[in-house]
Amino acid sequence: MRGLLVRVGIDQTYGGWNAPVNTATGRFVFVPIQDRSYNDGNYFENGRRVYHEEVTTALANFAIECGDRAGRCFRLPLRLHNEPMHLDPDFLLLTYGDDTRRGRTLKELKEDDFIAFYSSLRPLDGGKLVYALIGILVLSGTPVRACQIPDVRRLCNAHTRWKTVQAEDIVAFGKEEQSGMFERCVPIGEFREGAYRVRKNVLEEWGDINVKNGWLQRSANLPEFKSPTTFKNWLGKRNVRLGRAQYQLPLSEQ
Repeated sequence: MRGLLVRVGIDQTYGGWNAPVNTATGRFVFVPIQDRSYNDGNYFENGRRVYHEEVTTALANFAIECGDRAGRCFRLPLRLHNEPMHLDPDFLLLTYGDDTRRGRTLKELKEDDFIAFYSSLRPLDGGKLVYALIGILVLSGTPVRACQIPDVRRLCNAHTRWKTVQAEDIVAFGKEEQSGMFERCVPIGEFREGAYRVRKNVLEEWGDINVKNGWLQRSANLPEFKSPTTFKNWLGKRNVRLGRAQYQLPLSEQ
């Protein structure tokens, strides 16, 4: 078994904003990064996913859940409302894609290998960011090149929704009932030695990752668990259930 630890979601570098988390309950909103690359926002047929059409609803529901019925809880910046979003991973269709550089490791995975996703989230009460696991994809088979996905399935992932697909991008598919977004996030990070890193005790319980001192940053080389089975056992003890995807298919695809 192999397992990757992949950072996803909007942050200060990709979007200039952090999605919210309720640290009292672990509930959060997954907000994808912007999608300005490759095709300048020119999407395949009806595959264009815009923030204001979906993210604002998820944030409004989160605000109500947190008791903020006036919607003051983490409003999405206006500058993002009409921006296309790179919905990846897609927790509804259970896919994850990446480019040729980061996809070098991804394409080596096989059935039952997994990808654990984490994000940097902003707590409602302020303070330092919360770095936490938000979901998992247990692979249903070997990942495929984006160009191998037929047109009838091109809305399955952000890397195949573009009008001009980058042929060598890699897309992985997850097993149902084993893959999805977590109902609540699992904090794993702390700020130490000038950066956000996986907590030392968590690194020990995982059996470590192949990134020096647990550094939590986006990387050209996807971090890998040194002991995937140990991590899976650790995650199982967290008793985290898979939740419902926050974003649904476009109306034309339902």
